[in-house]
Amino acid sequence: MYISPVLGMDNTSFFADDTANLSSALLKEDDPGEAGEGNKRSQSVVLRAGQNSKTAGVHWLLQQEICTWRLITSLYRDRVQLALEDDIMTDLVVPSESEKVVVEQLFQRDAIIRQSQLVVDWLESIAKDKIGDFSDNIEYYAKNVCWQQRPLAELDREDDTRLLKNLFSLIRAGMTEEAQRLCKRCGQAWRAATLEGWKLYHDPNRTSGNPQRGIWKACCWRMAEEEQLNRYERAIYSSLSGNLKPLLAVCESWEDCVWAHFKVMVDSLVEKELMSSGMAHQEMETLPREYLEANWTMEKVFEELQALELKRVSEETKEHHHVIQKFVILGDLDGLFEEFSDWMTTSKPLPSHLLRFMTHLLLFFRSLGLALKEEVCVDVLKAYVSLLVRDQQTDLVASYVSQLPADVATVQYAAFLETVNQPELRPRCLQLATDAGRDVECATSCYCGERHTEFTPTPDAGDGGTQGGPKKDRRHRLAAV
Repeated sequence: MYISPVLGMDNTSFFADDTANLSSALLKEDDPGEAGEGNKRSQSVVLRAGQNSKTAGVHWLLQQEICTWRLITSLYRDRVQLALEDDIMTDLVVPSESEKVVVEQLFQRDAIIRQSQLVVDWLESIAKDKIGDFSDNIEYYAKNVCWQQRPLAELDREDDTRLLKNLFSLIRAGMTEEAQRLCKRCGQAWRAATLEGWKLYHDPNRTSGNPQRGIWKACCWRMAEEEQLNRYERAIYSSLSGNLKPLLAVCESWEDCVWAHFKVMVDSLVEKELMSSGMAHQEMETLPREYLEANWTMEKVFEELQALELKRVSEETKEHHHVIQKFVILGDLDGLFEEFSDWMTTSKPLPSHLLRFMTHLLLFFRSLGLALKEEVCVDVLKAYVSLLVRDQQTDLVASYVSQLPADVATVQYAAFLETVNQPELRPRCLQLATDAGRDVECATSCYCGERHTEFTPTPDAGDGGTQGGPKKDRRHRLAAV
């Protein structure tokens, strides 16, 4: 709902136009049109294969991987930028009578609220990908209306429920303006107006936003508390007023619940800032004390999620990518790599796509110079190298082995060369070893030495067999392979 901290940034990748760079290629944002078409094609493949098929499982993993890279792109762009900026600049506060300016300054200097809004934006982008073009197929007409204090006809009630559910879906996807357009198309301009009042007041020359936003918010809160209203209508107004309980009543998935908590957290932090600046409307004091005095943090959000008594959400909390997303949001790399270590030691093998993602993720963190648990990194890389060897991905092995410590890389690549039985592939493997770096080249020399010892008789001490020096000896070893 609030303006995204990255709005207006042209280049959204870390490394400008360097698609040859691994991290850059992984973090390039999708074109919405291409992403939408690709999503439709993949969904049709899953439907043909069946929801419980291996194809469906792989599709889900890949979709989650896309979502996780989006989150990493968004958060670490902000964190890297924050690390590069001068601390003095982030602490500047200019007095203002504009709610909009006060909140903009808050977002500029407070990394927690800025990154919390980025999480909200990310979750809304996921929901937006799943939304179809349902708004063009909605027709709505009610014989009785709410201000007549008469119940809706049965068919009208069904239409009203469907409309409200679709309106909430649009708001859940961050498409508030589209929700307003849908209200107007269905003859409910009054409802469209109720979705407008959240905008922060600002008056440079021409007034924008809502000067009576406090009154509007208190009304939205009370509407969200009205039990006779449809639950989706209550959720709409609770999302606009920071009322968590009615909002959670319509949340069905882990993403929905995380979105609800972070949206309320951002709302609460914004209102606290406005209160401390003396700009809060008197009507805000009528809101419950637990809302006004809430002390939200990212850690508290996930503690609250853990305590939710929703079976589906509880199960989804344990899914690999959701665990990764949680620790990425918290910026807790030690906790993340402890999870990696636990996953690597379980008897059940990890899905190959997940292991590939874990490998690329740790390489990305390394590229940023972040401190990681080296033992876990080695275990993950070794497991992925073993997977590449098993799947005969010969051209990739040297690149990943070169990321291992020198002694481990030597053993790993020598073991890989033992599995190469096709004579025509051996020169290629040797060249790849050379291209990958000195450590892997050392492993090649080690392996060549073993093969040379195995197939060549040891010369007597005085027969001159060692003449020609190390270089000539190494050429003989390579030829032996």
